[in-house]
Amino acid sequence: MMLGVPLVTGAAAAPSFDPPWWSFFAAAWAVYLGRWPLMLLARQPAHAERARWIRWAAGYLLSALALGALLAARGRAGLVAIGILAALLLAVHLWLVSRRAEMTVAGELWGVAGLTLAAPASWYAASGHWAPAAWGLYALNLAYFGATVFYVRVKVREQPKWPPDLAGPRRVLLGWKAWVPAASGVLVAVLWAPLLGWPRAAGLALLPGTIKAIAGAWMRPRRLVIARVGVVEVVMAALFGVLIVLIA
Repeated sequence: MMLGVPLVTGAAAAPSFDPPWWSFFAAAWAVYLGRWPLMLLARQPAHAERARWIRWAAGYLLSALALGALLAARGRAGLVAIGILAALLLAVHLWLVSRRAEMTVAGELWGVAGLTLAAPASWYAASGHWAPAAWGLYALNLAYFGATVFYVRVKVREQPKWPPDLAGPRRVLLGWKAWVPAASGVLVAVLWAPLLGWPRAAGLALLPGTIKAIAGAWMRPRRLVIARVGVVEVVMAALFGVLIVLIA
């Protein structure tokens, strides 16, 4: 969802939609899939499966480069700059993986910054031009998915350790890291969205995520079910995407 939602919202919010977007869509997924064998290589460079991982990564990334060349030939040369930026973000991410630091808060946020870059790139691929609103969309996606990093960490790593008899309000206060980033995103979006070509109502797209985070801190589940947390995140990410499209 962290790649799919930015891709779809970028295309849907753009002022026009041209066929080259489909080549970009395929290229973005090729890069995403090629990222996984690269991560395995960064984590285990001497692994017995190293040659196979290199072949898979090369296949995906060469496919992405071919699609990128096709896009440039079809009037989307502006994607070259964002491709270079994405490559730099990926390189740092792989370095974090090699140091086993990709699951730290900084590492996860860096990954979010790279994946949500698909939003402005998708906007440009669909419309053929850049606009401040494309980067506003990037900021909105970054705010939403960045906040989920903190929520999931509290839900999975901290909440199971809380005293079981803790009252709801105290649980919300104790779990402030779960909802303060989301609430801050709403406030910043309402105040600053017009500077990046979005109405103040764009903050409403972040509101359900804030309510989810507060409710998640308040609730007292008998046991942690990781799959349930994942399903909730998928549904909420889809809702965020729908709201973004409606507000655009």
